[in-house]
Amino acid sequence: MSHLIGYNTGALHQASSDFNNNISKTYYPSATDLDENPVIPSPDIFSELDDSHKDNLPTPVQCAVHLELLEAFHALRIKILDSKKLDKAFNLGGPTKKIYRRKYIKGLKKHVNEEVTLRNPSWEAKRDKKWTWYLGEAAQRFLVWAAKFNAWLTSTVGKDGAHDGKTGISMTDTSWLPPVDILMIWHAFLLNPSDYLDYCRNQYWDYLPRVNFPWKLIHDSIRSQGPIRDAWVVTGETWEVPEGEAVIPGTLLKSIIQRGNMQTQDIGKPYASRFIGKLVDNVERQRVFVEKMNAHLWIRSPALQGSLRRAVERYERYLRLFKLYPGKMLVPALDIDLVWHTSQLSATAYMNSMEARCGRFINHDDKIKKSKLAAGNDETQSLYRIRFGEEYTVCLCWECQAIMSAVEDSADGDEFLGESPTSGFAETLADKILADVQFYRAVESARRRNHVKLPIRPEGKTHSQNWPFVAQ
Repeated sequence: MSHLIGYNTGALHQASSDFNNNISKTYYPSATDLDENPVIPSPDIFSELDDSHKDNLPTPVQCAVHLELLEAFHALRIKILDSKKLDKAFNLGGPTKKIYRRKYIKGLKKHVNEEVTLRNPSWEAKRDKKWTWYLGEAAQRFLVWAAKFNAWLTSTVGKDGAHDGKTGISMTDTSWLPPVDILMIWHAFLLNPSDYLDYCRNQYWDYLPRVNFPWKLIHDSIRSQGPIRDAWVVTGETWEVPEGEAVIPGTLLKSIIQRGNMQTQDIGKPYASRFIGKLVDNVERQRVFVEKMNAHLWIRSPALQGSLRRAVERYERYLRLFKLYPGKMLVPALDIDLVWHTSQLSATAYMNSMEARCGRFINHDDKIKKSKLAAGNDETQSLYRIRFGEEYTVCLCWECQAIMSAVEDSADGDEFLGESPTSGFAETLADKILADVQFYRAVESARRRNHVKLPIRPEGKTHSQNWPFVAQ
């Protein structure tokens, strides 16, 4: 099967590139009503979502919600950077500045001061400071939430003594789901498992590490549909930051803007403590990964389920390498890293998973230098190939993943791959899948142009050679 997919990869990528270059000329009819809009990803994908690991592994559907959450984080950062109201609150000025230059006017026979608009060279750096300041406030709010949530767990869950320290605790009450800024700090902190567990022990937070990441509550609170200006927003009920806690209460962005109407915010003030700075650094280190997930946009892919199912399978093999080669530094591929991150977000479940599958705790270190990662990646590829007889590095684009899913899921796949396969099978299959990918890309393109009514695909139009119509 891997040879079949590799055979047509070049032609497939070229066809996709040609389509993307002509996407503005591609015609799909638009929905006449919002109810006709395609829903991507399909709600059916999340029908069996829960917060627990299965067989000491995260589930593909949890990984899908993780992708939704990363899109929400990505959208939040853009919102903060682009907020003109925040620019005003911080008195940042604008992206351009006006200066006056002396210019000689022959007709007047004298020099005059001419107004010239120039790019403000410090603008980008100032915009980035908005984000780091926002994260600093979010980190302080996180510590308030974490302390109060652990205290509540102690007074409720701790009474019955049912939890032995290894049993996961589900967050079922939406009133404890943290707002998106706090969620982002918690998320990044959990991706440093040793640091997170050590801090919780030092604070005597016995119950917070046992909380399974609230995938179901998060999925229910994220608005994923609609044009890009409205999508990936956390809209559900969340925990209310109380007044009088030496932190900004309520919704962080709104509160900053409201305070800014009364006084200019000090964007250059130092963090309240070094630990706050560490929490901010955790989020900043994750930015590259968030941007990679946004670039691949698997959450909008027609092969979402297959991609994540294979990623979980590859992650399980990756853990086996840790057990087989305990002295090696193993570097995760991008899809495996997504699953690994998803597992770490339920701290106790992750610890149990490592003990069961690797025989020891495996820390996730996102501070390793690139040169060391490159050497580790080469060795990981070699070990994976030797042990499992497959390539470690695979193409993760929509097209290749869609073809892999189609071959795996096809009831007739064995017939096509038998002793006398149809001569044009690879091309035919690629053509059918390319039509799906083209449609999904067209829908996403419409979203990014803020179209309210999205493209629809009439039934029966499944082959790229006759649909969609591309104007010449």
